[in-house]
Amino acid sequence: MGIDPDHYKKAVYHVTFDRKASTSYIQRRLQIGYNSAAAIMEEMEKNGIVGPCDHVGKRDILVGPPDANIEPSPATATPAPDAEPVPAPKPKPVYTGPVKRFTCSGCDAHGDGPPDALPDGWHWQTTARLGEVPRCHDCAMKNASRIATGRMSTEEILNAGNDGTPNDVINAAAQGRLRTMIERLERLFEDIAMLQGDAKEVRNEAKGEGFDVKIIMMVIRARRKDKVKREEEEALFDLYMSTIGEV
Repeated sequence: MGIDPDHYKKAVYHVTFDRKASTSYIQRRLQIGYNSAAAIMEEMEKNGIVGPCDHVGKRDILVGPPDANIEPSPATATPAPDAEPVPAPKPKPVYTGPVKRFTCSGCDAHGDGPPDALPDGWHWQTTARLGEVPRCHDCAMKNASRIATGRMSTEEILNAGNDGTPNDVINAAAQGRLRTMIERLERLFEDIAMLQGDAKEVRNEAKGEGFDVKIIMMVIRARRKDKVKREEEEALFDLYMSTIGEV
């Protein structure tokens, strides 16, 4: 049975983006059969996208997220030796018309620019209370870095200071990053809910066949532990039980 190219491309995207490599995950994400998902996983292993299964069935993801795998565009690729030289870009014309003075809402720095545009390097940023405000390059980059690295709380972002100036803003780059993280978390929560439902079905199935579900869960917890550590704990348990005369 051949592999659907569209399914394969989507599987590669989801595995490398969400950093989850399992046949069941591909099956749930693409809503396809188990055999098709298994064939896609084998093909990804052959192509060096994921590694082989380890002793607990996990696979390493050998490539980065989709954004890190984008091939260079023709404009940035190295030209062939016989290619015609690319003409140098024309210098930016110097603006000589009327100017307007802008004040950065973050540091009170001043900059002059055309009445209908900000000075070079400045950015419009959206605040919770004042709408769009001008920010100089240094303030915009500093705020984006604080938001992207999680060093700014939601309250800091949304609330304004006592002087009426917003404590911070979310620029376009940070907005995209925030949206991406929220969407990833939403997908992960959906997967967790699905897995919890699957686990409940298996427990009910085991109970229906006469197995002790509590003992099964104890076995699973024991299998998760390192073998040496588990043996040490069992030895200590036996020692303590014999010490108090329970063995």
